[in-house]
Amino acid sequence: MNNDLIKEYEQQDTPQWTRTEEHGHNVNPYLHGALGPTKFEHTEQSLVVLEGEVPKDLTGIYVRNGANPRFYSKGAHHWFDGDGMLHALSFKDGKASYRNRWIRTKHFNMESEAQNNLWPGYAMPRPDPNSPVGSGSDFSIKDASNTDVVWHNGALLTTFYQTGIPHRVDPVTLETQGQETFNSKLPRQMSAHCKVDDATGELLFFDYNMQAPYLTYGVVDKKGVLTNYVEVPLPGARLPHDMAITEHYSILMDLPLHWNEGRHGLHFFKDRPSRFAVIPRHGKQEDIQWFDASACYIYHTVNAYEEDGKIIMDGCRQPDPLIPRQPGDGVIERMMSAGTWKNVKLYRWIFDLATGETTEYQLDDSNIEFPMINADWVMGKKHRYTYATLMPSDSLINFSGIYKYDHQTGEKQTFAFPDGSCGSETPFAPADNAQQEDDGYLISFLTDGETGGSQALIIDARNVAKGPVCRLQIPGRVPVGFHACWVNSDKIAGL
Repeated sequence: MNNDLIKEYEQQDTPQWTRTEEHGHNVNPYLHGALGPTKFEHTEQSLVVLEGEVPKDLTGIYVRNGANPRFYSKGAHHWFDGDGMLHALSFKDGKASYRNRWIRTKHFNMESEAQNNLWPGYAMPRPDPNSPVGSGSDFSIKDASNTDVVWHNGALLTTFYQTGIPHRVDPVTLETQGQETFNSKLPRQMSAHCKVDDATGELLFFDYNMQAPYLTYGVVDKKGVLTNYVEVPLPGARLPHDMAITEHYSILMDLPLHWNEGRHGLHFFKDRPSRFAVIPRHGKQEDIQWFDASACYIYHTVNAYEEDGKIIMDGCRQPDPLIPRQPGDGVIERMMSAGTWKNVKLYRWIFDLATGETTEYQLDDSNIEFPMINADWVMGKKHRYTYATLMPSDSLINFSGIYKYDHQTGEKQTFAFPDGSCGSETPFAPADNAQQEDDGYLISFLTDGETGGSQALIIDARNVAKGPVCRLQIPGRVPVGFHACWVNSDKIAGL
């Protein structure tokens, strides 16, 4: 596509303010290319098949959350700032449909009425005295609910990375049903990356804050009743991102990435250990057992399980999450020095409950992130396979392919997306009547960074290296987003 046609396409589908020079919007990587936001909501009941065919044993919905800014940003726009938008693919009888919808949070509705941004962004000075009370770890930013999405108690739940109130969403229509406060029993907020144990129906979560208590942990049963809530003692404000669970324990993190005192900048302390709090699922503060490991940051865990009196946890480990700033860096460069996925490796930690000792080692040398498992089969149990997105080491943001690692044999498979395209997180979708852990599919959106055109790919999880068994045309633009989930059809009425 020539440059004139590309420009015309972007003008039709993306907000005009993203092309203004003020605050560097016209050159901000978070606002252009595959990350460029869309202005539209679509519903397409029958997607065009570009290649292959939709597997007839694929039945359910793939839902991906992501940030999609609407109104002019009054400072350097960060990827995390945009309003939440869900993109969903429904599969049944060898056919596929698509829809995308905004997550209409309380703050979304307030900004709709004002037709303006009311809160500062992630990389802007805050709190803003002119802004309403917000959410986040200091209650100063918008609750965009743009980060994660899970299935619990008959609905989708969307959550926000910097903590907020989860929102219930109808899985078929994607209509926002309102805040989920668990019968008004949620004491504060909830971070993204809560875990749902399909075996018990329980939802396990954490929340962090700039003020004490700095970290809390909770459990909600399958009917939406809060059954446990514990303050996890920390010496100061932290920035945890994920947690892990086993059948009987939860693992929370105190990593050496700290808020700078009195500021919203971050500092990584290479001379301090990573600490892991292991707590019985329904335990109390006095039951917490702490384990030390080498300094690192962990954006995302793979899974954890119990074996021979030990807890084994796999995750994606970074030795340092911050890129050194250079003299002359502007606001955008400084903003993008945090939150990168360079030098991220598949890693294992083993916590010995009897001795209190930690063993740790790298499993593979591929640069990967956004790891997934067959959650229906092995969440909190021993897993054989890890799936993830490939991340090129020379790029800040680029989901450049799909990765599969066999923990039993040490073998791996990869499939690279076309140059200039960016994929999405690929939760495992079990085939109908699956017999093996990897009997199913991996689904990813794929957006062309030059044209903005989008597709959906379906890949046989048993043979990742072969590439997609089906490619589908998506109407409009699917901006690169964050986290996704798969929900089997037997859980959804009306699919």
